[in-house]
Amino acid sequence: MDARVWQVLAGVETLSYNELGWGPFEAADLAKMILACPKLKSLELYKNPWGDRGVAALASGLASGLANGNALPGALESIEFFGLDCTNVGDAGAIGIASLIRNGKLPKLNHLRFYAGAIGDAGFTALKEAMRALPHFCLVELHENPDSEGKRAFESELAIEPDYVPQPASDEGPKVVLVPHGDSSALVFEQAASLATGECAELTLSSHPAMAVVPESRHPMLASEWSFIKLRLGRQDMAMRARFDDGFVIRATDERVFDVCGWKLVEGTDLCIVKSMEAKGHTFKKTMADGVTPGGRSFVVNDNGTIALAAKPDLVLGVGR
Repeated sequence: MDARVWQVLAGVETLSYNELGWGPFEAADLAKMILACPKLKSLELYKNPWGDRGVAALASGLASGLANGNALPGALESIEFFGLDCTNVGDAGAIGIASLIRNGKLPKLNHLRFYAGAIGDAGFTALKEAMRALPHFCLVELHENPDSEGKRAFESELAIEPDYVPQPASDEGPKVVLVPHGDSSALVFEQAASLATGECAELTLSSHPAMAVVPESRHPMLASEWSFIKLRLGRQDMAMRARFDDGFVIRATDERVFDVCGWKLVEGTDLCIVKSMEAKGHTFKKTMADGVTPGGRSFVVNDNGTIALAAKPDLVLGVGR
């Protein structure tokens, strides 16, 4: 590799190689590049057809490069985020990444994403052992991997709330997002009238027969002080129960409140339910910094059965495309 390229890579903090069609044959060269980036903090490899063999080869290339001295000092040690969504990673790839973590090669990793993978019991067992080896909490996102005993055991062990009671969940349906008022994808709640009066009601839908709003995962995840679970559509027998109180839509089982992710009050933003891990009692803020403008947790139940943002009534809860 040209000396000037090495010099540039030595200062790189983010590598984002998404949707490039890369597979197992590119794994060895990519491993060499990663090992030339000692300041690397974020590694994004989404939507490439790596397959299980490719991810395993990448992990192997990283491990062998470190072992053979073919890496700059500090390689992998600064990585905090590793994203492998939609790469069809399976057991071999998960075991390879887990081995790097377990052997202390990714000491600062705090966010690992394996969306839409094919990880089975063997992979989840390896990941569970790897998480035990880290001295800090690492958020691992596994949505749309096959449900299995290993996956449930992994999620249970990594639960950030030991006393949390898992609720029926599904990561197969469409996401709940903000959509324009009047859009065909808007959600119309069957029991909106009951919600509006403060009664506890199931979040079943007249706009989407036999469907309801449900949690995306059985266990919550952590972001800063917030314990959260994103929302999707699922079968109506899995429906969440909630009540409407002073602008909050509150889940009955644990007092989590509906929240616009990141408070990005724009079309397409995901919805979740959140709870502060630091606050005591009902201290959820529903306003922006000025203390007046309604924010990402303040809603209005409309007469037509939709639920809108108080800050932007032209945006309602709907189905993601």
